[in-house]
Amino acid sequence: AAVLALVAAAASIDRSSAFALSRPAAAPHCFAPPASSTYVHSSRRNAVVLHMSTATAAPSGTRSIAPPSGALPLALKKPSKTLTVCLEYDASADDNASDVTSSDFATLSMQLRKVKAGAIFTTDIAALAEFAQEQESARGDFPGPCPVVYCGTVDGIADAVSAGASAVVLGPDSIDKAADIKGADVIWEVKSVDDVEAVLAVQEAADSFLVGGDDIEATIAALPGKTSCAIGTVQAMQDDEAEITEGRNLKKAGCASVFIRRAIVGDAEDLGYAQFAIGGLTSKASSEFNFSGLTGSANGHFGGIASAGKGNKWKRNMSLDMVANSAFGNALEEIEETEEIEESQERKETMASAEETKMEDDDEEVKEEEPEILASAEEDVEEEVEKSDKEATSEPELIEALKDVESEPAPEPVVEPEPELVSKLSDAAKYFLSSSGLRKNIPEAEAKNAASTVKDREDAARRELEPRIERLGIGADEEEDA
Repeated sequence: AAVLALVAAAASIDRSSAFALSRPAAAPHCFAPPASSTYVHSSRRNAVVLHMSTATAAPSGTRSIAPPSGALPLALKKPSKTLTVCLEYDASADDNASDVTSSDFATLSMQLRKVKAGAIFTTDIAALAEFAQEQESARGDFPGPCPVVYCGTVDGIADAVSAGASAVVLGPDSIDKAADIKGADVIWEVKSVDDVEAVLAVQEAADSFLVGGDDIEATIAALPGKTSCAIGTVQAMQDDEAEITEGRNLKKAGCASVFIRRAIVGDAEDLGYAQFAIGGLTSKASSEFNFSGLTGSANGHFGGIASAGKGNKWKRNMSLDMVANSAFGNALEEIEETEEIEESQERKETMASAEETKMEDDDEEVKEEEPEILASAEEDVEEEVEKSDKEATSEPELIEALKDVESEPAPEPVVEPEPELVSKLSDAAKYFLSSSGLRKNIPEAEAKNAASTVKDREDAARRELEPRIERLGIGADEEEDA
């Protein structure tokens, strides 16, 4: 009876104002919003789903924001309550991503659809255009196209929509930009109940939310009705498959979909990781399984990978660890070289000081022996005077000369000046040496400049690691070490 009622209702709709999910010729992207607030969506053959959406009045002083098409919840929120998995393509995470061709993107896009990716997110507009074009080519096939979402800065929204974005991600601080978006839905990024209320104040029918913050359950509870779709966020390739556990916890909190950041970067592990993550989050079985056979184009991009068990270390992460360890090792090596040079200089100075002390001791011994030497010389002179009268006139002068004889001190050893090492040191080494007291003669200006540079790097590292620190529960007393 319910099916008959739906069919009857569908038959009564004015077909000129109805919107089928099949893409109109003029629409530049997948999942285009309808021209009317009433449309018919055919998600499966012989099935008709009705969706009613009406615009709400915007608050005074705020431009009207078009109601959502409703396509995103249909794509990302399954009636079976099985999680859908959205994957982010982040070319900045891989140095070889610039080598990816249009053919590579087409292959990757097709394979992501086949492994049942819920949506593809990216900040790269060029990549977005490639994904959107390939996904559109699958319209009418099974599986059909998945949404392609732009999650970059607001400055790129217009270009992203023109390139074929199905939706764009906006935060409450960018509400004023939403009215300018034509031809794409909005996924609202909210991190608190206040954020949700701010969004609903300007778009009461908002139905797609990227949730985060300290109290995700409260934020999800504030979302409107059962038709809205909550999308949680996790980081890719965590130790011990932590993203799978986090994703399942997000499902328990009320999320219908999970967005995995930096899941795809343009390397040979992309498809392997995509299948692993989607399988681990959507299957009730253990996520420890083997898979193979997924291959990218001939040049090796987006290839498959076999197995990803507990504690598995993805090669992508191993390469990043090697880079980090290499940088740290270079800094330590530089400091060690500096210490060796300083130790060598100290040894030279110590040896020079010891030689100088020895020479001073020798001078003292000579001075102590001088009276005896002079007395013996006087006796010898007297004997010579007696033997030869011819030399008598010179004897007094000789005696006087011998009396005045003093041992001249040995010249002080010349210590080689210290090499000009300071200018060749990195900021990290200068900061380490000037702050630890191992080397106090680093110019003050260079020491201050090094300290400032190191602090900027530390702040940048702290910002990057803060989400991981919070997730791992590291206390304030251990944060500095982290």
